[in-house]
Amino acid sequence: MERFTLYASALDKALWAGRFREGGKVLAGYIVAGRPLVLPGLQSIDVSAAGSLGLKNLNHDVFASNPVMMEDIRQLLRTGRRPPDQRLAVLRPQPSPEQPEFWRYEPD
Repeated sequence: MERFTLYASALDKALWAGRFREGGKVLAGYIVAGRPLVLPGLQSIDVSAAGSLGLKNLNHDVFASNPVMMEDIRQLLRTGRRPPDQRLAVLRPQPSPEQPEFWRYEPD
């Protein structure tokens, strides 16, 4: 799994509904307890801050509708570079830069 990036959100209503459909299992792109799915070789990014709380917004397309996420995807495809030292500045390593487990989108 060394070439996969997961963009996950706690505000994704489609995955929230899917969780109930699947009997309470947490789906890969949905965040529970403040962190996305973390696996060896998988670069996970919490993009919850890019979503909105509106009732009409599913927040299921944040990775494609947010210019920052699109730039991250573009750079990954164009250069093939991977974290930890190549992410955009608004994608901050969690819990710390010294030992990142995942990244969190924190807009300026």
